[in-house]
Amino acid sequence: MSDRHTADTIRTQTKDALKDAHISQAEAARQLGLSTKHMSHMLTGRATLTLDWADRILAICGTHLELVTAQDKATDASPRIPLDDLTSDALDQLYEQLEARRTIIRSNVTKFRSWARRIRDLEAHATELEQRAERAEAANERVRKLATRLEEFAENALRVDDSQLYAALATDLRTALDAQPTT
Repeated sequence: MSDRHTADTIRTQTKDALKDAHISQAEAARQLGLSTKHMSHMLTGRATLTLDWADRILAICGTHLELVTAQDKATDASPRIPLDDLTSDALDQLYEQLEARRTIIRSNVTKFRSWARRIRDLEAHATELEQRAERAEAANERVRKLATRLEEFAENALRVDDSQLYAALATDLRTALDAQPTT
């Protein structure tokens, strides 16, 4: 893999992490004390995105940069040692290589499980938010029906004061329902 390809991959993964965390480039720049222009330049390749900056950006996304070195297959492949020539040291070295690869696999399995748990948690949270939104919509509909009944009472009220009161209550309810929420 070329240095340019590696840099592009890190840049893409960093942008994806910001998107997945729902953090804008401007917000990330603010949190890191950078100008939005410089942040944009780093993420588009017009400025160098160093490993340090990539790791800082990823940290505000709740993740981190992990570098794994790998050797070329051509240099990694050792010639097979005939069984008669296999020494104790060579066998120990093979077992060490095997254990190193198993450690990498265990680490990757742990990361996968962690991400799977995170995905399940996010899905559960999304389901909970959908249910809350449905309950809120149902409550709004019940209040709208109440406002309609108050308007009907206003039309049929015997006294003008009662009619105005019912109409004002209905208007207040509808205004409260249609108002933009404040944060």
